[in-house]
Amino acid sequence: MAQFAGGWATIPLKASADVNPCRFISQTAENVGTQTAADADAVGISAEFTEREPNDLIATTPWGVHATTGNSITYHVPGQICNLDIAGSVSAGNLIKATTAGKGIAVTGTAYYVLARALTGGSTGDRIPVQIIPSYYKA
Repeated sequence: MAQFAGGWATIPLKASADVNPCRFISQTAENVGTQTAADADAVGISAEFTEREPNDLIATTPWGVHATTGNSITYHVPGQICNLDIAGSVSAGNLIKATTAGKGIAVTGTAYYVLARALTGGSTGDRIPVQIIPSYYKA
């Protein structure tokens, strides 16, 4: 069952591997999720916060990880606007698909899922605002 708290829709997903912030998330099994593979479908984009606070010097959680293996993933769903890490060059208005690391890249070619629309431009290493759209397959 979906839970809604403060604008987050969290259909309970536990990370099957470490999940970085601002990456596309796919459901891989019941209550299990991971960063989306290249050109694959996604349920949303992971939240921008991390498990470890910058001043937490004794934590065992790696820096910059949103959810470590076995922990809950909080993510944005279609219709919401959030930040996404970008690979490659993206212009405002471009439709976005996933890379192998769950980052976003402008759509090209065929055989991929369209997952979001860029609201501003950016390039590799940038984190830009996008609107998540209901995914659809482009053959």
